[in-house]
Amino acid sequence: MKDYTWAISARNKYGVLIHGNITDTERGWRQGWYKTELSARKAMCGYIRFWRACGCTEIKWTLYHRKNGIIDEGED
Repeated sequence: MKDYTWAISARNKYGVLIHGNITDTERGWRQGWYKTELSARKAMCGYIRFWRACGCTEIKWTLYHRKNGIIDEGED
C-alpha cells in the first residue's frame, strides 16, 4: 500500500506562493503517494532541486505517513 506523501511550498521569482504535490480536483491535480519513505523523499528532493534552479526561495517541505502523520519537515 502507498502510505507516504509530501507537500512543499515556495515563493517564485515574482513573489507568488506556489505549492507542490497538493490535491486540486477542480484542476485535475492529484496528490502523489509512494510505497516507501525513500521513494517519497527522492521525489520531494527532485522537486526542491528543480524549484531552486528556477529561482524559488522560502522553500518549506513536509513528509507525511498516511497513519502516523508528519514524519519530517524543514525549510530551505
